[in-house]
Amino acid sequence: MLMLRILTFLYGLLTVLAIGEDAKIYGLQWVHALYPLFSLCLMYFAIKTEPLNLLYIGLVGLLLAAAISGLVMNTFHWSHLIVRLVVSLLLLWFWIQLS
Repeated sequence: MLMLRILTFLYGLLTVLAIGEDAKIYGLQWVHALYPLFSLCLMYFAIKTEPLNLLYIGLVGLLLAAAISGLVMNTFHWSHLIVRLVVSLLLLWFWIQLS
């Protein structure tokens, strides 16, 4: 359970750090504001582990933010979205199994 909390927290934290680097390269865009919002949902959930809705909101929100970001900045990559989907489904599956 502790390892899953750490992985969930790191997923949110690394996403925020990656957006900082992305903003340095492409400039700050309005879509960059979505990532910290949904990442904070994941990080808060990893600490408190409730409510489970925060996990759903964070994971779905990051998927949508990645898709919107790719479309807005003309850097859309299916592989990035597929990897995010797989990671999200795995995290969701593990959390549901432990609940």
